[in-house]
Amino acid sequence: MRSRFMPDAKWRTIATIMMAAPAYGACPAQASAVAGSAPPAHAGWAIHRHDAATLPPLYAPRRDPRDERAVLAADAAQHAPELFAKTTSPQTLDLDWYLPDAGISPPVLLQRIDGGPEIEVAELQPDADGHASYTANATHQGEMLIHRVRWTARDGVARYSASDTSVLETPRAQALDAQFGATRVVTHWSIQPADARFVVALERSEDGGEFAPVTLCGTSRGVPFTYADASVHPSHAYRYRLCWGIGTSGEVAGITAQAPLHGLARGKPDRLTVSWHTSAMLAASSGQGPRGFLGIVQRRLPGAVWRSLSYVCSQPLAAFVGVDSVGYDDLTAVPGQLYEYRLGWADAGDTLYCEAISGTLPRIAASLLAVEPMRFGAKVLWQVTPDDPWYPMRVLRRESTSSVWDTLGTSYSELPGLRAFVDNDRTPGHEYAYRLIWQQSGIVALTPEPVVTAVGRNLRLGPATPNPATEGFAVQFTLSDATPTRFSLFDIHGRERIAQTYVGPGAFTFACPKAALESGVYFMRLENGQRRESERVVIGR
Repeated sequence: MRSRFMPDAKWRTIATIMMAAPAYGACPAQASAVAGSAPPAHAGWAIHRHDAATLPPLYAPRRDPRDERAVLAADAAQHAPELFAKTTSPQTLDLDWYLPDAGISPPVLLQRIDGGPEIEVAELQPDADGHASYTANATHQGEMLIHRVRWTARDGVARYSASDTSVLETPRAQALDAQFGATRVVTHWSIQPADARFVVALERSEDGGEFAPVTLCGTSRGVPFTYADASVHPSHAYRYRLCWGIGTSGEVAGITAQAPLHGLARGKPDRLTVSWHTSAMLAASSGQGPRGFLGIVQRRLPGAVWRSLSYVCSQPLAAFVGVDSVGYDDLTAVPGQLYEYRLGWADAGDTLYCEAISGTLPRIAASLLAVEPMRFGAKVLWQVTPDDPWYPMRVLRRESTSSVWDTLGTSYSELPGLRAFVDNDRTPGHEYAYRLIWQQSGIVALTPEPVVTAVGRNLRLGPATPNPATEGFAVQFTLSDATPTRFSLFDIHGRERIAQTYVGPGAFTFACPKAALESGVYFMRLENGQRRESERVVIGR
């Protein structure tokens, strides 16, 4: 305790205190009253109580300036701003201060210290509850952010809060997978750490150009970031990367595929062939890889459910550089039935299909066209539609007096749509019937009715002269009796172009002028009942 009368004096010894006690008996009593405790009872000592208000001015206690500074400091500490909450994300720092409404003179300034002199970054404005928030954005990955608050107390002295240090986490992003299809590119990314407020931008470069943002997306913790870019063009090179405020991920690159361009269905005698033309394919991983296209062919009847037939691979089309052909031969198609076909392929994780094409396996139609006498037999000719030179068609024969059909062999293709067979095992004067037989999609078919050809000596058709003919031709034939005989001239399609009737017996000549027929192959036929002779003539210009 300090003395009321001698503020700066210090009592050194017990003897001094005992000597001073009788003269100044009021001091310990007053000190005890101020301290709130009763004075000690000592025998023979006169103790007097005095109220501070009754003391004369000379004896009033004097205030210590250091005590006032202590009170102000305590008051400033009681009303100093304090950090209430802090939230850290990979690229931002959210700070929330509580600012009391007493003992602070505005403005309250927020200072930032980042390895150098402090700078003022904001002026805090408290809301109705006394809270002021501020968001600090990082400029580098893993940056250390130091903030403190400066304010002016009641004593006019600038005061500072304790510095708060925060180190932002360093985001890391990498591409997990990339699928380059014909119509879109799907990229999968992994970002750590992830925060709901962490916004990333997916950027794209096309054919080596500048990067440009494609989309913005907020991340979620533990969920990979996936984006399907449907604004791509076939056969273009693309690069993708993720960007955010303080960093950039690595790039992923590739080349988009080319979708099938068009399809075509063609009917052959024994199969229905469907094909699609595509541009050259490249692997989608790094932009360099084996060329090829893998798809699946599906078929259905109109309005029915699609059924998968087979997987197909592309083959280079020799006629065009950089073009592949994807084809399939449907050997189970029923002749005359309409089918729909489509080609499916994998496109960035999904299956896409090209536009359906329709096709029908045509029914083969065959008819006997002519029987040309030869020196050692006869040549039998049939008109076949449609015709394939490699499609096997067998020849059957029987004599007119028998019902048994014998297999002679396989016909050959003499001209497109014209099948021939040379029969060297004939007996003069006998009549024979010929027919073709074939199998189409498991169904056996043959010429409708046998045509009986008479081989005799009383009906003879000579060859045309000249043959080939360029200025017209003439043909001679002999009739042995007065039976009406018909002379006909047919083109290769079986259409009758010239017809005349002759009555014998005798020798006759038919002359064909130059302008009567076009260039092509024609067949002459001489008919007398069931007896028939045929010859071929070629007209050229």
